[in-house]
Amino acid sequence: MSDKKAARDSVLGLPLVIGVTGHRDLRAPDRKALESSVEAIFSAFRKDYPNTPLMLLSPLADGADRLVARVALDSGLSLIVPLPMPRTLYETDFETAESKAEFRSLLERAETVFTLSPFGDYTEDEIRERGPSRTEQYAQVGAYIARHSHILIALWDEVPSEKVGGTAQIVKFRLEGVPEPYGPRHTTLDLVASGPLYHIATPRESNPNPAGVPGELRKLFPKGYETDEAAEAAYHLIFLRMDQFNRDSRRLDSKLAASRQSSKEYLFSGNRESLADSLKLIMERYAAADSLAIYFQRWTIRILRTLFLLVFVGVCFFQAYSDIRQRVVFLLVYMSLLGVAYIFYALAKRNEYHGKYLDYRALAEGMRVQFFWLLAGLKKPVADYYLRKQRSELDWIRKAIRVWTLSMEFQEAPNKTVATSPHQLRLVLNEWVTGQRRFFANAAKRDQRKLKWQKRFVRLFFLISVALTATQTVLQIYQQASQGEDWLIFSMGLALVIAGLLAGYGERRALAEQIRQYAQMATIFANAEQRLTELLEKGEQAQALELLEELGKEALGENGDWVILHRERAVEVPSY
Repeated sequence: MSDKKAARDSVLGLPLVIGVTGHRDLRAPDRKALESSVEAIFSAFRKDYPNTPLMLLSPLADGADRLVARVALDSGLSLIVPLPMPRTLYETDFETAESKAEFRSLLERAETVFTLSPFGDYTEDEIRERGPSRTEQYAQVGAYIARHSHILIALWDEVPSEKVGGTAQIVKFRLEGVPEPYGPRHTTLDLVASGPLYHIATPRESNPNPAGVPGELRKLFPKGYETDEAAEAAYHLIFLRMDQFNRDSRRLDSKLAASRQSSKEYLFSGNRESLADSLKLIMERYAAADSLAIYFQRWTIRILRTLFLLVFVGVCFFQAYSDIRQRVVFLLVYMSLLGVAYIFYALAKRNEYHGKYLDYRALAEGMRVQFFWLLAGLKKPVADYYLRKQRSELDWIRKAIRVWTLSMEFQEAPNKTVATSPHQLRLVLNEWVTGQRRFFANAAKRDQRKLKWQKRFVRLFFLISVALTATQTVLQIYQQASQGEDWLIFSMGLALVIAGLLAGYGERRALAEQIRQYAQMATIFANAEQRLTELLEKGEQAQALELLEELGKEALGENGDWVILHRERAVEVPSY
C-alpha cells in the first residue's frame, strides 16, 4: 500500500479492529504455533474484506499482547496502544530490561498511543503501589479492548478464574458484555456490547497442559443467536458493510472531493482552522459519509423516477393495444419497457443504492452529533446511544462510529464533561441547534409542498378518469356512436393509471411520514434553541451541557426512526 493510500485510509477508512487478551507467561516452544494461528486469522480477514484496513488494539503487556502485536506489525496491520496507566508507571510492571526494551520498541512502531483515565475515583498516586487500585486499571483496559474490538483474539488456557483483570474475566466481558462500572450504564432492554471471540488454545508456564492442541483456533459467539453459524453470518454481514463503505469511499474519492468540502462547510461554517485536531478528524469522516449518502440518494431517486417513467410509458402502449388497435408491436414495446424497468431494478438492488444511502446517512448523522458533543465539551461516545436496542445489519453503523472515535473518547475521561467556554457553547448553538432547527423546518415545508402538489395531481387525474368514464357511459346509454370512442376509453384508463403511479411514487418516498418527523424535530430544536439561549445568558453552563446531551440523544433517536421508516420503502418496480 502506498503512503498516500495509507494516509487516506487512516483518515477516511473504516478499519476492522482486532483486540487481544491473553496470558503473560507463555512458553517458548509454543510461540511458533501461536504465531501461525494469529497470522492465519489476519490473512483470512484480508482475503474476506480486501478494502478494509486492519488494526490491532493491544496494551503491549508481556506475553500474548506482544506476540500478537509483532505478528500484526509484520503482517502490515496498524497498532493502537491504549495504556492502562501512565507509561512510567506501566513500565515498572515489566521486570527485566529486555521486557522494557521490547515494550519501547513496539511502542515506537504504534500508530496511536493514549492513556486511559484512572479507573473510578482512583488518583495516579493511588495506583503507584501494587494492589486493588492498580489491578483495576488492567481490568479497565481489558474492558476497553473488549468493547472496542470487532474481533477479540484470546490466547487462553480456558481455565475459569475470578481474577480481576485476568484473561478469563476479559473473555467473559467479551461474550456477555462489559458490566458497570467498567462499561457504560445500560438498562435491561439495551443490547450489551459483545462480539466474536477467537480463542486460541494456549499452554502457559503455570498450566502447560490445557485442553486442546496448542495453537488450535475455536470461534465463540455471544448468546442470542440460534446457532454459531447464524452468529458468524451476522457478523460477516457487519464486516461486509464496512468493506463496502471502504470500497465506495475509495472508488469515489476524487469524484466526491467537492461534495466533501460542501459537507464540511454545511456541518460547521465557522473558522475550521481553530478547531482541535480531533474535531477536524471527525469533520473529515462526517464529510466522507455525508458525501457518499448524497451520492447514493441521488442515484436512488434517479432509479425510482426511471422505474415509474418506464412503467408509465409501458402502460401507455398496453392501453393502446387493449383499447385502440391490437398491434403486436404495442405488446412488444410494452414487454420491452417492463424488461428494461426490471433491469434497472436489478441494478439498483445489486448495487444497494437505497440501502447505502440510508446507512451512510445514519453514519453521517451519528458523526454530526459526536462532533458537536465534543465541541461543547461532552466526552460521551455516540455509539453508546445510537440504535442501541436493535440487533440487525444496522449494527455496523454503531460499530463504525465507535471505531472512528476510538482514541478520542479516552483522550479525556469517558462519560464525563470537561471545562468548556461560553464561546464554544455559542458555536454549538449557532452551528448545530439553530442550523438543525432551520433544516427541519425548511425540510418539512419543502416536503409539504411536494405532497400537496402530488395530491392535487392524483386528484386531478382521478377526476379526469371519472369525467371520461361518465362521458363514455352517457354515450353508451344513448347509443351514440363516437368516432373517437377508442381514444376515449384509452384516455380514461390512462388517467387512472397516472393517478395510481403518482400516489405510489409519493408512498414510496414516504413524504407524509417524513413531514411529521421533520415537523416534530423542528419543534424540538426550536425549544432547545430558546432554552439554550436563556441558559447561556445566565451563565449556567452545566445545565446547557445537560440540554445538549439530551438533544443529541433525541436527534440520534429520530434518525434511527427515519432510517427504519425508509428501509421499509425500498426501491421496487411499481405495480399498477
